[in-house]
Amino acid sequence: MQERGVVVQRCTSFLLLALFLLFATANPISAQSSANFPLPEFFGVYAVDKGNLIALVDGKSSYQHTMQGIEVASPQGGSQRRAVELSGSVRFLIFDAAPVELLRNLTLYRIPFGRNVIVRPDPLQQGPLGGLYTGGRNAPPPGIEALNKWLEVRVGTLQIRVLSKPVPGQQQMIEFVPESPLQPGIYAFNYTSGEIRGKHWWQYFAIEFTNINPIGVCVDLVLMGGFGGRMDNPSSDFPLLRNDQYRSCDAPSGDRPSGPTVETTSLSCNNYSSCLQSGMTSLKYRMLSQSLSHFQKASEFDPAKGDAWAGIGAVQFEMGQYQDAWAMFDKALQLGSTLSADVCRERGLGCDKGSFRLSIEDVAFVDVKGNRVF
Repeated sequence: MQERGVVVQRCTSFLLLALFLLFATANPISAQSSANFPLPEFFGVYAVDKGNLIALVDGKSSYQHTMQGIEVASPQGGSQRRAVELSGSVRFLIFDAAPVELLRNLTLYRIPFGRNVIVRPDPLQQGPLGGLYTGGRNAPPPGIEALNKWLEVRVGTLQIRVLSKPVPGQQQMIEFVPESPLQPGIYAFNYTSGEIRGKHWWQYFAIEFTNINPIGVCVDLVLMGGFGGRMDNPSSDFPLLRNDQYRSCDAPSGDRPSGPTVETTSLSCNNYSSCLQSGMTSLKYRMLSQSLSHFQKASEFDPAKGDAWAGIGAVQFEMGQYQDAWAMFDKALQLGSTLSADVCRERGLGCDKGSFRLSIEDVAFVDVKGNRVF
């Protein structure tokens, strides 16, 4: 009987030890290990990228992440935005008192690149009663105009589906990921509480910023002119466009007016020539930070060539860094490059369009036909 009592005591001890280990695995420290990423201390929306925790909205993180500047066009006008640079394998984390509710009102969109603004006539100004309407002063006239900026809008076909799951042992945390790895591009989270005058915010981030090619998400923005445009055109923050308010750049010619085309140049950067070309393409689309990065890499490949330094100066000039720009222009001239700028030479009541060219040895004006005027 005594031996049997010893066996029972030992079994009880093993049972207690097993229960202790089971309880220990349920605490937050073990949850952090099973989640395989660091857990935040404060409420917010976070990115988990390559093992690093990055605060996107509210919250706090110590990791020094890279920020990129992007030029966007919105219903309120053009502006500069900041985007956190992340990798395509990024995951996201919500830490909130009501994480399910926050996730329910959160959507993820890829941001389109706007090539043109196409303004169609106002139907109210056409037909027998058209003369009753004078048109809105702030509405653009019918026509087509190059835009070449990222659009601060939502397009339904560019919404990204996400998959979510709870974080083990953390009732106030939800991990969520895009259904498929994100391609290089500009993205934004959009939060709308759904209530009248409820909370609304959006947050940009960039995936592999230096490899972004706008071709895949290029659209023409379609607006209405005249009086009707004041009522019909998007006016809210980060609006969701209707299907008739945009057209894909690669739509058949019969479905859209002709206009400036987007080159299909790949934004690669693995030698001097490709980096220089990518820098020029990015500058044309006013992707200034990306353009500067390409030109800087080109200057590293071959610092003895002046065109890359001239490109750096052009970007700095667009950024308002005039003193730095002049220094880069001087360096490009000393290395034998010719600086060129599109100008309009005054002539009577009009002007002659052409190119002003400056080098160490020459100053010239060349017209649009390629003829040297002086």
